[in-house]
Amino acid sequence: MPKMSHVKLLKQVKVDGKWILAEVLFDTKNRVRRDHVLVAGNDEIHPEGSYFIQWCQNAHRYREAVGADPQDAADKGRVKQAEIAAARARTRATTYSIGGSTRRLSALRAGSSILADLPHLPPHSQFLQDFLSEAPCRRG
Repeated sequence: MPKMSHVKLLKQVKVDGKWILAEVLFDTKNRVRRDHVLVAGNDEIHPEGSYFIQWCQNAHRYREAVGADPQDAADKGRVKQAEIAAARARTRATTYSIGGSTRRLSALRAGSSILADLPHLPPHSQFLQDFLSEAPCRRG
């Protein structure tokens, strides 16, 4: 199973005349320590610069500018982490077996494929069919 991706909060700061992205430090209550960043393993104070979030998805690294306010930046990072977790939960593989053959497919496709394979449906099948036809997710 692939490693769970996570969102990093970075701050663009000027060190020795160069702009670099440094990791933001948090306190014990998981709040951003204003203007504190980790540069070469040392805690340094840099009031200049703006914040970015960074995450990896499908073997690609993405960065997004999230502004100059550290609390807003941390909130946007938490939102992005929740989006990644939700997307991962929607596409998690599901395994089921019918007639001795085992099939593996994504959870997005599982509902409609299982319904198509069953010869007779239980009493709640009409509700399930209605739910799957109105579901906002992409099936295919």
